[in-house]
Formats: sequence, C-alpha cells, structure tokens
Amino acid sequence: MQSLVGGVDNCRFDDKTTVTAYDPDGGYGGEMIEASSAAVTVNWDVANHTVTSVTGFTKHRDILYIDSDYTHLDVLAAQRDEWYESWSQELRLASDTGNQLEYLVGAFFETSELDYNNNIAFSNVPLGGAASYSAISDMYQETDSLALFGQATWHFNEQFSLTAGGRYAEDEKKARMNRYCGLYKTYTPTSVPGGCFGDTFVRNVKRSDYDFSPTVIAEWRPSADHMFYAKYSEGYKSGGFDLQSGSPALDDILFAPEEVRSFEVGSKSTLLDGAMTLNIAVFRNEYEDLQVSTFDGTASFTVGNAAEAISQGVDADLNWAVTDTVTTSLSVSYLDAYYDSYPEGQCTSAQQMAVPVGCVQDLSGKTLQYAPRWSGHWNVTWEQPVANEFLFTLSSDINFSSEFISVGTLDRELTQSGYYKWDLRASLTPFDGPWEVALVGRNLTDRDTFHFGNTVPLSPGSFFKHLDRPRTVAVQASWNF
Repeated sequence: MQSLVGGVDNCRFDDKTTVTAYDPDGGYGGEMIEASSAAVTVNWDVANHTVTSVTGFTKHRDILYIDSDYTHLDVLAAQRDEWYESWSQELRLASDTGNQLEYLVGAFFETSELDYNNNIAFSNVPLGGAASYSAISDMYQETDSLALFGQATWHFNEQFSLTAGGRYAEDEKKARMNRYCGLYKTYTPTSVPGGCFGDTFVRNVKRSDYDFSPTVIAEWRPSADHMFYAKYSEGYKSGGFDLQSGSPALDDILFAPEEVRSFEVGSKSTLLDGAMTLNIAVFRNEYEDLQVSTFDGTASFTVGNAAEAISQGVDADLNWAVTDTVTTSLSVSYLDAYYDSYPEGQCTSAQQMAVPVGCVQDLSGKTLQYAPRWSGHWNVTWEQPVANEFLFTLSSDINFSSEFISVGTLDRELTQSGYYKWDLRASLTPFDGPWEVALVGRNLTDRDTFHFGNTVPLSPGSFFKHLDRPRTVAVQASWNF
C-alpha cells in the first residue's frame, strides 16, 4: 500500500499531515459524544452514627468515525457506535470520629447496559483489487455488580492506630456477540469468501467473578507534625469480553480478572511552623493477569491478560508558603514498572513482517507502556492585592516527563522522548465579586509530544502519532452565580 500512496516523499514524524475521514454515509469524520450524569447524596445522623446514601446515574453515547488507513486513499475506515447506561446505589453506616474505635460498613450495587457496534469498512479497489466489504461486530452486554465492604480503626493511644478492612465483590456479565460481513460501508449482511478480518459467528457468553480484597494500615504519630504509615492492600478488576474478537473461541473472547497486591510505606510531615508540608511514599504493586489492550496490526485491538507485572517506585510532593504572597509546590515520581512474566506478547511491526503468522515476543523484564522513569510537576504562584479591591494572581506550571513508549508491543519507533511543558496563567478578580478574567498560556515552549500512536493498519513498517495540543493562548472569563 505504501508504494501506491502518491505525493508522499518524506514520511517523518517531524512533518504534520492532516487526514480527512469519512463516515459510512459520505460525511466528514469525527467524534460525537453525548453524556449525562446525576448523583444524589443524603446523610442522616442516627444515634452517634451517620447513614449515607449515594444514588448515581450515568449515560453516554459515543459515535466515532475515523480514516483508519491514515492515507488519502479510501481503503480502510471505521465507525464505532457505543451506548452505555448505568444505575448505582451505595449505603454506608459510619461511627462518629474521635472514639477509640471507629468503623464503617456499607454495600454497593450497580447495574449497567452496553450496546457496542463496530463497523470496519475495507476496499482494496484503490490498490488495484476488486473486494469491498465491512466487518461488523455487534454486542449487547448487561452487568450486575455487588459489593459489601467495611473497615475498623483501633486507636491504641494518641500515637498508634491500626486499621483493618475488606471488600467482597461479585460481578456478573452476560453478552450476545454477533460478528458478520456486510456490504461496503453498510450494515447489510453479505457473504465474503475467506471471511472479513476474522470469522463470522453469533455467540451468547457469560461470566461471574468473585473476589475478597483485604486492607491493613498501621499508623504512628510521634508528634502532631509527623505521621508514618505502612499499608498492605489487595485490588481486583473483573474480567470481561473482547468486544472486537474475530474468533468465536471462548479463549479468544474471554479475558480474566486482574488482581494486584500493594505494599506502601510513607510519611506525612508539617515543617517550618506549618509553612511547608512534605509527603513521601514508597510503593510496590504486584499484578497477576494484568489486562492489556494491543493492536493486532490489521484493524482491531485485542484484549487479553499478561501473566505478571511489577510497578514500584517513590512519590514525593512538597507544598511551601514561601512568603505571604508566594507559594510553590513540587511533585516528583520515580517509577520502575515492568512485565515480570509475559512470554506471549504481541509482536512489533518489524517482527510481524518477519513472521507473518503466529508471531509472539517475550516481553518479560521489559518496561510497561506509559511508564516514564521520572515525571512531575512544579508550580509557583504569586498573589498580590490591587487597590485593596482586586486580587491579581500569576501562576507558573511546569510539567515534565522522561521518555516512555506508548504502544503495548513496546515498539521503539513509538517512543516519546523526555520533555517539559510550561504553562502560565494571569488572572484578576475582585475580593468579594463573582467574576474573574484571565490570560492563559498552555505549552508555551511549543513542544511537540504525543500520548497515542500505533502501527498503521494493513501497512506494517508505517506508524502514526496523534500529537498533543501545540502552544495555545486564550482569554478566559468566568462568572459565579
């Protein structure tokens, strides 16, 4: 396909190309999102306890059209239509604070529906062929989740306390999956010899997951200004169904729950007579069956489980009131995140070209995607009264990161090098007034960065990146009613 893309003599990432996508009806591509949510929280004071009820509702519709081949040829296009709705209810009973024994118990229930449709339209006519069709994945899923949780804290004295708790969860999911071939850029079924990016099938699937996750926290307060703690906890993410699976085999459709064991020690300190706070945490997370989503190199993302992964490091954040008008904050993270065992990872583009069928790579010991070794944020804010009526605020922010890889195959071609970005905001607001005006600058260093990229579908050896926002300057006004 690369040789037929005319007019492209330099395909470097330092060049910027805008690609126009078309939806199946012939209109311009893009994304439309409609979302709504509501929550109602009610508290009752009952006999030295607080009863809390939280009722939630959320709903969204997401329609996406994209030119998936990333060229001016009309070869591959995708339409995704996703509808989701959920209701949730949580009840909590909490004892009053300040007692030697403090406790909380509760229950949570959520029910949700997901209607997912993905249409991948392929035509090799621009490449000299004669085939044109759509590969359609249609799925409807219902999920019911129930959780019972509680924790209790015993204060031995003013210095020592111990907290123990746990959460029991049940998740039941059932789905109807329908994968079929359709006429080009339509939903009308048709027969395609050899299939369309996978098998055609109709399958009803269901799964139930159960988990208990404990938590234990020990705290020591040698003084009012210092607290040290140690924490052990376990976490869980339910399994599910690969919405874009091209195979009816259960092993290809289902992915397992993800579990994590977390260890953390740290401190929280107040310094300089209250002018400074310093928090430090050292952590280690051990994952089993880490859920990963990887592009298959053709037209879909597959969801599965890596065997084991480790994420460990140090987080530190500092807040300091330097003067009455100047404050600064700094947060820095050091991260060492890698696959402890992942012998059947997805291959890179170069590996797939060398081994077109059945290619896997051993990613054991390799750094996880989106895992920069160093990252952080530094803020300096100056506030100055003006004419005893207004407050002028000047805020400077620098965000920084060392290099990371943005793709699950860990292809070095999709590495974001280390960078920093500088933001600046100047605002004026009256002390007692409802309005504010501000001049805002983002990415003033105009650094080109990206957080998503991958192999171009059907074009191994070619890659795309979605660039983050360039330098932007805006005037902002707000009014509080």
